[in-house]
Amino acid sequence: MTTDALKTALDLISQPDIAMSSEDLRQVRDELCIAEAENDLQIPFVSTADWGYLRLRRPDYGDPELKAWSERVRQQNWREAFIFFKHEEEGKGPQMAKRFMELAES
Repeated sequence: MTTDALKTALDLISQPDIAMSSEDLRQVRDELCIAEAENDLQIPFVSTADWGYLRLRRPDYGDPELKAWSERVRQQNWREAFIFFKHEEEGKGPQMAKRFMELAES
């Protein structure tokens, strides 16, 4: 992000009564955190930059869900994507990340 873009982003988010829209994020080439959680939290899958940022927060994802997420990521014109799984006490996050990579590469 350039200095001007960073200044614009900081100006936008420092105004308490203004929420950044996906178009605001596109203007500064910043990415919306796409998230899903077990409490029905779902952030719209809107790409606003040339990279992706996903937080998959459900405690368990099976192959069908992981494959669907990998397809959604693959359809984007991203140069890279950062995908984080929930890190809960059972330690399933690394297993789901590994399986996600296996499915994405197949």
